[in-house]
Amino acid sequence: IPAFTRLNVGKIALTNSELVRALFLRVGNFSASSATEQQLRIAQEWDSIEKGLQSDEFWYFLHSGTGIPQNRIEYIFDIHARAEGWHSERGDAYSTFHFFNDKLKGGPCRAELEWLRVKQSFMSLQEWFEDRVLYHLVGFLVHEGDDIQVLQTLAKNSTKSAFRAKLRKRIARKIDLDCGWGEPETDVRHAISSHLEELKYGRDSTQIRAVLLLFNIATLLANSRSNLRFSFEAFKKEAWDIEHVKAVGSYRPGRTDAQRRWLDSVASYFMHRPEDLDLSERIQAFLGEDGSQGLAFDELYDDILRRVGEATSFDVDNGIGNLALLDQGTNRAYKNAIFPVKRRWILELDEAGTFVPLCTRNVFLKCYSQDVGNMLFWSLQDADSYRDEIVSTLSKFFTVN
Repeated sequence: IPAFTRLNVGKIALTNSELVRALFLRVGNFSASSATEQQLRIAQEWDSIEKGLQSDEFWYFLHSGTGIPQNRIEYIFDIHARAEGWHSERGDAYSTFHFFNDKLKGGPCRAELEWLRVKQSFMSLQEWFEDRVLYHLVGFLVHEGDDIQVLQTLAKNSTKSAFRAKLRKRIARKIDLDCGWGEPETDVRHAISSHLEELKYGRDSTQIRAVLLLFNIATLLANSRSNLRFSFEAFKKEAWDIEHVKAVGSYRPGRTDAQRRWLDSVASYFMHRPEDLDLSERIQAFLGEDGSQGLAFDELYDDILRRVGEATSFDVDNGIGNLALLDQGTNRAYKNAIFPVKRRWILELDEAGTFVPLCTRNVFLKCYSQDVGNMLFWSLQDADSYRDEIVSTLSKFFTVN
């Protein structure tokens, strides 16, 4: 022991997966005549699983994206241990290793059996990933905090259709919806409409974010002929905000530097519109002067919102019909810009190949609007049409298999 301690002091500690690998590859697990062959087989299968987990598209579908282990296969071992009822002691960094160490004491056949179960656990996740519907249902629930092992338990002894129904019921609870799979569409539509009417930005931001994510997923699933998938990888690698589609009057910039940044962001829009020459000149005059403008900015701000049709009530501004998902960096850079400016930025992101959720893109293209006569304004009618589309899409999601 003193020699071992002396030789290993300051070395990097072995991970759970490295220790578990040593357990599975012990010569004593196999008959003498086939030990080398069996060791090579398990080692190759091990590497194949680890390689599969290195695909970020697959990984971020089944993992929260935080606390990623050094060797991703360790996550599969953790899932397997929890599925077997293993409960670690607080602070035990090698809990998973202890689980397998106990399991593999049952003799040579025990190692083969446990390794088969680990492979089956991994293969079930691969099957979900390949199934376009399960990919989206499971991916949403994992993003909203469900443990993948809990979902595997839910799948036991269930047909694929029954498992999908269980997942949809679970999704309804996640967004605090008082309805579930199998209820009449009219009842579901009424429940969804009433629920969305109650949601308000700020107070219910967590719920709104989940609803908007589900709307994106349900939109993709509504088209059975499409092979498009929601990118959980891109979504989890970024932090996401709830963005107001049109500017909120009550959120006007207060500090002089913020006022100048806001005016600078809208200046180019008015500069190229001869009918708005007066506003363009006032904006340039403000930007060309130093010091606080105080009331002068407030008046100019209100005139700009009126000119682009964005001077409406606070309640309307903060309902779900005026909200969309946008990555945190983009949102904070463009915060409270007017609709035509936001629209231009969103289209530039999409053109450059930057991930923009499908429904966010559709909102700024006015795909949900009944009247697209003016693509540069976001009206109350646009917001109502957008909200109606959310209700309709989610209603179908919870009633059509």
